[in-house]
Amino acid sequence: MDRLPSVASKRHPGQNLGSQGFGVLRFLRHPGSLLLAAPLVLATVAYARVLGGGFVFDDRTTALSPALKDLGAQERALLPALLRGGRPVVDLSLALNYAAGGAQGSSYHAVNIAIHLATVLLVFAFTARTLQLAGVSRGRGLALAVAGIFALHPLQSQAVSYISQRSLSPRRSI
Repeated sequence: MDRLPSVASKRHPGQNLGSQGFGVLRFLRHPGSLLLAAPLVLATVAYARVLGGGFVFDDRTTALSPALKDLGAQERALLPALLRGGRPVVDLSLALNYAAGGAQGSSYHAVNIAIHLATVLLVFAFTARTLQLAGVSRGRGLALAVAGIFALHPLQSQAVSYISQRSLSPRRSI
């Protein structure tokens, strides 16, 4: 019975698939790695305007709820909340944000931008690795394009601009 070639058969002789590394750190050693800075810089420039904005819509009630102002309570509630569901990691990040910057909207927006940029890196790493495993040549360029579209797509503006939508950025990468 004929079998389709496996991903392992596409490796070079002596190349260990496990030693190839995963994601962005391996890519940064690549000569064209500066290209990854382009979508990150463009996204930062595109969303920099939100740094001057304050709380909008339900941001104030979400980010400044009394429960989130108690960092210790959020830390103690993290594990039980993970087991029963909800948004414990988002709540903890909002509590940390309040502990670090108080009620300043710009600090919340800066964290949202940082989360979005980290998610762009994850989108790149996931796409590059998937294409590599599929045996696609020049997959890094395609992964870069996917990361760039993700970084600047208008659907992402809600996850970056609204503090209460902080949980959307990582979820949208999936």
